[in-house]
Amino acid sequence: MRQPPVHIGQIVEVTIDRLALGGAGLSRVEGFVVFTPFTVPGDTALIEIREVKKGYANGVLKKILNPSPQRIEAPCPYFERCGGCDWQNISYQNQLENKVLLVREAIKKFHLAPENILPILASPHPFRYRNRIQLHSFNKQLGFKEARSHHIVDIDDCLIAEQAVAEQIKTLRPPTTDGRFDIRRVKSGQIIVTNTNEVEAELGFSQVNTAQNEHMIRTLVDWTKDFKFDFLLDLYSGNGNLTFPLHNQIQPQSTLAVEMNKKAVADAVQHAYAIKDVEFICESVEHFFIKYKKPFQNALVVLDPPRAGAGQNVMDAIAKLKPRALFYVSCDPVTWARDVQLFLSVSSGAYQLKKVQPLDMFPQTAHIEIISMIVPT
Repeated sequence: MRQPPVHIGQIVEVTIDRLALGGAGLSRVEGFVVFTPFTVPGDTALIEIREVKKGYANGVLKKILNPSPQRIEAPCPYFERCGGCDWQNISYQNQLENKVLLVREAIKKFHLAPENILPILASPHPFRYRNRIQLHSFNKQLGFKEARSHHIVDIDDCLIAEQAVAEQIKTLRPPTTDGRFDIRRVKSGQIIVTNTNEVEAELGFSQVNTAQNEHMIRTLVDWTKDFKFDFLLDLYSGNGNLTFPLHNQIQPQSTLAVEMNKKAVADAVQHAYAIKDVEFICESVEHFFIKYKKPFQNALVVLDPPRAGAGQNVMDAIAKLKPRALFYVSCDPVTWARDVQLFLSVSSGAYQLKKVQPLDMFPQTAHIEIISMIVPT
């Protein structure tokens, strides 16, 4: 077997071909793939090899020899140290173009043939869009953790946080306790600051880009207008972010939402109290399909799983329901494409991938949101 042509500590000159999922620039040394964070497609750079694996290597940027036309000066003084943003050094239009390439790459990898890949929906606000941030404090330092590190980068501002959220950072200085601070703007507009050591799952997931989340909801609602559904099944429903607007639009005979996070379900149930025919079930989607045997006739199934995706068992179970339509929402192109391929395969040609709509929910990062429509052939 051929040995890798690079070794740890080696300085090599590379030209960045493209961006990989995760945000790093991809180059090749004698055909051998090397990933380097904070590089831009078209950059010629000196990098240092830090890690060598069987099929690829990881490097760190040492010097830009010839900058890419896509490269810009990052406006944040913490960029490349803070673990929050990957692409502040890339113009926003080029960020969007590179995200579409990542979606298309995932589609190609899993041999999908969507009828229509729609133009990406840009975020209304490339900066100052996050309604929530979580800061870490330790030994009088307050900020975000470096990527792949427990070291805290001390900050006074965060350019992707909403102004009202970011302004709370200075009020927490100096931190009087170690732990984690959660700063969020709730629907009422109030800013809530909590000192907590709870994990994300206990706090409950919520979409952090308010304006873009509204775009996503409007798009999904518009997609329902060509159908008549009798039942709505919302899987990984969270606090009902999609459940309620879709229920209100399609007016099904009944709506069932499944979510395992107790805090999210409690919030949703409180909202659903005055809404007829909406039921929330607090358990995992996998266990739901094991226990719940009631048939779903003429159903819209909505799927919005975590980054790891839904997986074989869930996609098999959805296929057995024979839904009138499946709307799959995802924040990971690879697990989304894998799950769609699983569904289409187990359905034996009975369904087609009708629409794919990329959305930029997280500007300045490598993350990309996808919503998709799957319907009978």
